[in-house]
Amino acid sequence: MLRTTKDLRGKLMLLRVVALLEDGSVRLDDPAVAESLEGLKREVTGPSMWNSVELWERWIRTKDRAAIIALQERDDETSIRLRNLSPLNVLLSENDRIEILREVHGPARALLSA
Repeated sequence: MLRTTKDLRGKLMLLRVVALLEDGSVRLDDPAVAESLEGLKREVTGPSMWNSVELWERWIRTKDRAAIIALQERDDETSIRLRNLSPLNVLLSENDRIEILREVHGPARALLSA
């Protein structure tokens, strides 16, 4: 269950990234994704965070779009953590990010109480 605006933002960002992946607008092997992943590796602490980063690294290396797409369907604690740590958010344009922030802080916020 989505509990915070951060959880909702992570889900909406992943939904947008998946849409872009599916229409071919962005690619998992974009250098910005590799840079983002390396940044995450330097910053995370704790076993659950490391496990999440390792999963992202595997999915990106193997171009496992199915695993990434499946992540948008689940709202368990692990899926939420994975979405919130997503190195794929760098694939979103500034306009996409602003639109998502407006959604999070607007009517979509009602989803948190559902």
